Amino acid sequence: MLIFGANWCPDCREFDRQPKSSPLKELINTNYVTVKVNVGNFDENMDFVSDFDIPVSKGILPIVITDSDKQVYFITKAKELSSIRNMKKSEVIDFFQGATKKTTKAIEFRAQ
Repeated sequence: MLIFGANWCPDCREFDRQPKSSPLKELINTNYVTVKVNVGNFDENMDFVSDFDIPVSKGILPIVITDSDKQVYFITKAKELSSIRNMKKSEVIDFFQGATKKTTKAIEFRAQ
């Protein structure tokens, strides 16, 4: 799971805090290897952002779930987590449970 963010972003800092506690911690650690990608002030790693066609203009904290071959299984393109600081913990858990289900189905489909 690639997490695109920046240290100046309040939602990115909130997302950094949330997965450190249960049950979100277990959900993420069980299903993903997490890699954080710094976008700075939209001037760092932008070539990597464009590799995945991520709409950072809609807000940062996009999540991309991919495999080591850059096969994308899930991507947030509708600002799903860009206001995580205003979301309830249960909403964040629901989001990741849904993303995990979609990813699992996509991986199973690809394996067929």
